[in-house]
Amino acid sequence: MSKKRTLPNSLRVSANARTETSLRALFEALDKIDTEVLNGTFEGSLTFGTVLARAKLNADFLNGPKHKGSTRKAVEARIGNINRHRAKTEKLQEEDQYSKGDDALYWRERYFRLAREANIWFARMREQQRTIRKLKSEM
Repeated sequence: MSKKRTLPNSLRVSANARTETSLRALFEALDKIDTEVLNGTFEGSLTFGTVLARAKLNADFLNGPKHKGSTRKAVEARIGNINRHRAKTEKLQEEDQYSKGDDALYWRERYFRLAREANIWFARMREQQRTIRKLKSEM
């Protein structure tokens, strides 16, 4: 009979703390990029590697089994949303911005701000749910 090896609790706590710190840095980098895109100050192309470099994380950080199915997909979806927003904004800038009227531009920007806030809220909720699950498992 083989014994199942378990990780010492101190190592598990340390690993969870590192993961939480890295995820926080990743989502903060995404928030900063999102703000720069909305302000029009973001330069260059937005790729998965760009986000990981901004968060100062290894390129393989989200390739593990813990993050590949959930966090990586959420980050890729958010990058896709930001890139779509950039494409729409650039298209608007090429056209005459005021040809459709100031009201349309105002409501478009308001919509994107609200959508960004909703994404941030969902990310915080996921983080809180992770924390709750972790605390429940420690009980």
